[in-house]
Amino acid sequence: MKPYHAIIVFCVLVSSAALASLHFYRTAVGDIVQDMNQALAITLQEKQEGWITPDKSALVLSTLRGEGMLLIVCS
Repeated sequence: MKPYHAIIVFCVLVSSAALASLHFYRTAVGDIVQDMNQALAITLQEKQEGWITPDKSALVLSTLRGEGMLLIVCS
């Protein structure tokens, strides 16, 4: 194998790994946003008060429920 073939194969492998990791990152972000929106919708249906507390029981993803921090942004 000539040296430039090795470089081409290396670049193809690196670029495919980068694209795969970017895809899985975006998929994970979408899943987290969907889970947070679902948990917020459930919380708003259940709560009748004018405020909500950071109750994590409505989250589906166990990672968010166990260790996730909730950031509430008021504008």
